[in-house]
Amino acid sequence: MASQRGVHFNVLILDISLPPSQDNAILSGEDFGLLVRKTSPETSIIIQTAHDDNYRIRNLIKNLNPEGFLIKRDITPEVFTRGLTTVLDEKIFYSQTVNQFIRKELTAHTVISPNDRKILFFLSQGVRTKHLVRHVPMSLPAIEKRKREMKELFEINEGGDTALIYKARELGFI
Repeated sequence: MASQRGVHFNVLILDISLPPSQDNAILSGEDFGLLVRKTSPETSIIIQTAHDDNYRIRNLIKNLNPEGFLIKRDITPEVFTRGLTTVLDEKIFYSQTVNQFIRKELTAHTVISPNDRKILFFLSQGVRTKHLVRHVPMSLPAIEKRKREMKELFEINEGGDTALIYKARELGFI
């Protein structure tokens, strides 16, 4: 961070749970990060925090747009070294928990095709896959491929149609 003495930091490793400043101008690590963004925009910020709830992760990414983001339980010496090296190489590095959150957020905002919605709807009504060709203008191999792709998109690793239907309902597609 640039200061009155002209000192510059390439990277700031920021713990979000910092105590407030004496004058209460900075109430947390997030406030300090915002100050760094304002006064030294060229400084890369790596957040490290124990806070792993989705709301907190979303707000920190939105407000600070950090170059690195490490959840403390994900940190090993290797992860820390790789994260720091990646950020110093002017790339983005997020730990496993943050990446999982981002994938879930993207999935939740995923747009699926009208045929995918029909597949999900008719499966939820009890129609067997082999009979979906009566309801969806696709071949059976194409329907099976779309089901596999939706399972991958929804990050379903185990389970059949029931798991796909459950996740589709959870995400609001049915």
